[in-house]
Amino acid sequence: MSIDRDTFENTSEDELEELSVPDQVLGFLAANQDRAFKAREIASQISVDEGAV
Repeated sequence: MSIDRDTFENTSEDELEELSVPDQVLGFLAANQDRAFKAREIASQISVDEGAV
């Protein structure tokens, strides 16, 4: 289940942790669509292993 930008920005960290890693990545990218990131930067921001991204 992917989420939209508003949901990502207005959801607590605990609730976001319940999402799958792909959903967390997509939510993060949607919320930051005006920037580019390396996998390690995304992993750091959403608190997952870089290999999962």
